[in-house]
Amino acid sequence: MQSNLKGLKFNAYITIIDDTEDEKFRIAIKDNMYTKGLRTTAASKVLYNFIPDYDATVVAKLKKDTRIKIVAKTNMHEFAIGGTNTSSIFGPTINPNDPELITGGSSGGSAVAVAVGDVNAALGTDTRGSIRIPAAFCGVYGFKPTFGRISNYGIIPVSWSLDHVGILSREVDSIRKVYNILKGYDPNDTNTMINLIVNEKRKGEKVKRIGIIKELTEDCDTKTDFMRFMDKLGLDVEEISIPLLPISIEVLDKFRAETAYYHSQFLKDHENDYFPDVLASIKQGFSVSGVDYVRVIMNRDEMIKEFVKIFNKYDLLACPTVPIYPPKVKDILENYTSHLLKFRKMLTRNTSSFNFLKVPAISVPINKFVGAQFIADIGCDEYLLNFVSSLSV
Repeated sequence: MQSNLKGLKFNAYITIIDDTEDEKFRIAIKDNMYTKGLRTTAASKVLYNFIPDYDATVVAKLKKDTRIKIVAKTNMHEFAIGGTNTSSIFGPTINPNDPELITGGSSGGSAVAVAVGDVNAALGTDTRGSIRIPAAFCGVYGFKPTFGRISNYGIIPVSWSLDHVGILSREVDSIRKVYNILKGYDPNDTNTMINLIVNEKRKGEKVKRIGIIKELTEDCDTKTDFMRFMDKLGLDVEEISIPLLPISIEVLDKFRAETAYYHSQFLKDHENDYFPDVLASIKQGFSVSGVDYVRVIMNRDEMIKEFVKIFNKYDLLACPTVPIYPPKVKDILENYTSHLLKFRKMLTRNTSSFNFLKVPAISVPINKFVGAQFIADIGCDEYLLNFVSSLSV
């Protein structure tokens, strides 16, 4: 029987689960999330025939809710190690707003599934921006919650220290609905202890002051679109300098040691099965010294404490989600590895710091290819969603 999913035209899906029409709330999930008895590939030849024997916590929660239908598993950048969605054993995803442009990634299939209207919401993962980047490039909302709010148990990891499960949708209310289903303590993921310690903060308060982050707004191709959007909000908006940002690529790359550790189990037999850009990122992790890795881990909490002081003065922070417009697929594929590594730094410049700092962030569509990113204090997830809900985008 032929599927009616529009996203198939744009290579958004790896596995169709149930695309029958009914009144249920429709969700797609990224193919790095364990699904019991159903293939989970992470868009890689390495796991092409891998079938888990249990569900990821987020999948189990969705299955338990009778209002929800899981429609499909979405295409992605191999092992979620890349921001373009061009490295997939199933082929690149195609941007429905302009097929010549990348969707962004690594949750590009989830962004497309939402953008074309196949589903009400889609799950993605975000290690350095992998939800917010494709959300911006495909003209939808992309939400990364506070680190630990949603369990990562049963998610194929990139970096346990930076990975977040999040949600994409055309509507903030749909994001809120899914967030409320998924959040909470999970004994299988100790990072979710935050749900027992930090309650949702500032839920009923209004946003009054927003700080535009100078370091993440200057030198952006998308600055004009972003500033025009911010001017329309009619709020107290002020440009501020936060010298801590962006967290340097040298600091973030120390977490590639975690990536290398996970993939060490596959490399002996499958090194040639990886895409070149993904393999290069994994191998980079083997060169990280134990001392350097521990130093970053030890310094992280102090950097977070210093950063969140800014929320004593500003309710939210803002910047363009991505500094550049979506590159063309052909520009990346023509000189594959070098172009991917060149674009990766720019794609993640404005997003990756907030994975490191553990704060919630959301990309709000300005137009079909540009997003505005709003950032809140740790634990202010619903506060952030309520603010975005109030905007007439």
